[in-house]
Amino acid sequence: MAYALFALMCAIYGTTFLAIKVGLNHGLAPLFSSGVRFFAAALIMLFLLHLTKKLHIPKTGRQWWDLVKIGAYTTTLCFAAVYWGEQYVSSGLAALVSAASPLAIAVLYNASQGKRITVGQGLGFGLAMLGVLMVVWPTLDLNASTMVVLALVVLVIGELFYSSGSVQGARLIRDSGIDPLSVNAWQSLFGGVILILLSLVFEPASWTVDAFDIGLPALASLAYLTLLGTVVAASIYFWLMQRISPLFAATWLYISPVIAVLAGALVLHEPIGNTTLPGTAVILTGVFFANDGHGFIARRRHAARQRRLAGGW
Repeated sequence: MAYALFALMCAIYGTTFLAIKVGLNHGLAPLFSSGVRFFAAALIMLFLLHLTKKLHIPKTGRQWWDLVKIGAYTTTLCFAAVYWGEQYVSSGLAALVSAASPLAIAVLYNASQGKRITVGQGLGFGLAMLGVLMVVWPTLDLNASTMVVLALVVLVIGELFYSSGSVQGARLIRDSGIDPLSVNAWQSLFGGVILILLSLVFEPASWTVDAFDIGLPALASLAYLTLLGTVVAASIYFWLMQRISPLFAATWLYISPVIAVLAGALVLHEPIGNTTLPGTAVILTGVFFANDGHGFIARRRHAARQRRLAGGW
């Protein structure tokens, strides 16, 4: 069940980079489109949770404040950076930068637990990063322009905020007992509201009557990102954070660049390099080791030895 949901989440998140690019290419402003996306998705999630009597309402002011901070970090600051950055760099490059998040999450999560990153995790992270680079490198078309460099810096900062927010979210879920789906809904609401307020200040043209006359591609992009990219995929992400671990849930950031490159090739006819398939294999190997793959192998070998011993009796 967990792995099937993980695969679905990877497929959705991998195509969100393309959907963001399509929306931006068809006139959607970064803060406006990201704010509307998360605000609308939050309202849908809160309604569904209330309808099914699964909505958890925080009981203390501290919990409300934690949700505001998680929303600001995970949604506002991260996605403001992603949407703004994708105006100047390719979706593949944005996906590559996002793949650095699991390492940051691992460091922050293990630090909060007083743990060290294991050799297997370190090997997995290294392999995954190498695989991501192999996949997206042929698609990159960088130049030395100031805006490209600035966009890369902003994307990196945004991913650091995302990593910090993810760890804070896991801690809130663990300590407060609030359901992860409710945490996702509340943090999306607060993050979306902040994005909308920022858009009103920095993108006033987006709120004119003419600006709402958007075409079908932009509308489809917004709907896809709202319903699948936020309501479905993000809910799976928070569920996996609680049931498995933040490290496992965050490894979608390694797989999504592969999907982003393939989606870009199919929809926008972006070229695919001859390192895509080898890079994919390296990424999946890295994800395997980052999620205790070496322990899995050891357990399987131990079980095989036990069966052989049992058969000898």
